[in-house]
Amino acid sequence: MSVRFNRAGETATNDHNDLINKGQRTHAVIDSYLTEIDEARGDKASLAEKLSIKKTAVFYIKQITQENHTVSLYIPYKGTLKTMYVSFPKPFDIDLVVVLLKGGGTLETITVPVGATFAQASLTGSLDFESLQVNANGSLGSADISICVDFMLD
Repeated sequence: MSVRFNRAGETATNDHNDLINKGQRTHAVIDSYLTEIDEARGDKASLAEKLSIKKTAVFYIKQITQENHTVSLYIPYKGTLKTMYVSFPKPFDIDLVVVLLKGGGTLETITVPVGATFAQASLTGSLDFESLQVNANGSLGSADISICVDFMLD
């Protein structure tokens, strides 16, 4: 004995084979979606890699008041370090040396030579909800120094 349920005004379902493909996309539609995802992904290994979010931590030094002027900043993210930039509005009379530190170890050192107002360096390493520090050594009174560290979120 079998029992069939159906709503008023609809045809009855005869067996499970009638339900196999109900509401599913055709192969052509699925292929078009996959093609769209592949095009969006471009040359990246995954969409997640393509859609990575870049963040920038900014260390600002209003004025160097002592040797090894240090600024610490807690970074509440997990990610991969990419680039460090150092800039200021006018050239200084001696080289400016900026050291990026994590956990007491040096990640990168940038020297901005006399006459320049900008320098950058590629970084390797990662962040995992931790603090970074920058040490700036230049002439006392040097002002308006911005140190930016770019990283990609994991």
